[in-house]
Amino acid sequence: MLIQMPFTRIWMLAACLALPLSVRAQYVAGDTARPQSPPAYGNVPAAAAPKPSFWDRTNLGGNFGLSFGRVTYIEASPLLMYNVNERLQLGPGLTYIYLRNNVRPFVYSTSVYGGRLFGRYFVLPDAFVQTELETLNFEERNADFNGRYTIFNPLVGGGYRVPGGRLGGGFFFTALYNLNYQANLSPYPSPLIVRVGVAI
Repeated sequence: MLIQMPFTRIWMLAACLALPLSVRAQYVAGDTARPQSPPAYGNVPAAAAPKPSFWDRTNLGGNFGLSFGRVTYIEASPLLMYNVNERLQLGPGLTYIYLRNNVRPFVYSTSVYGGRLFGRYFVLPDAFVQTELETLNFEERNADFNGRYTIFNPLVGGGYRVPGGRLGGGFFFTALYNLNYQANLSPYPSPLIVRVGVAI
């Protein structure tokens, strides 16, 4: 069966089919909001990096010392170092020192133990200044006194780090001056304390 359609209806149907099937909005000056286009491929912002945890910012390490002669000196001092940022380190530490006086007739041995709090600031990428408060308990033996003392040592100085491993890690060389040095009340032979340490 043949369907007949008036010419005007055919013309209207052709015009409708010729219209575009998608409409694109235009920005006109004066509009309050400009439409946002999707980001181009490759320019999608990366996800924010996760914030480092406490242990990501922490190094474990310590100092060690060893000498022999008239006095045997063995030191082991573990440290916990927290990196506040790339320049500032803070932390606590423990100190253990074994001393033996090998000079007769005063041959004896003793253990020194204590703790410390320190702050280290890097003025250059690997050079730093350091302050420290150390407390030590040690035994003193002489003609006037035989017993244990507890002393507090404020220390100031600086050092150098050979970086390695994680943030804040490496080998440390430190020289500190004891502001409360007393020759007859100290396990150290002089007010200048030189340390070699490592942190991972």
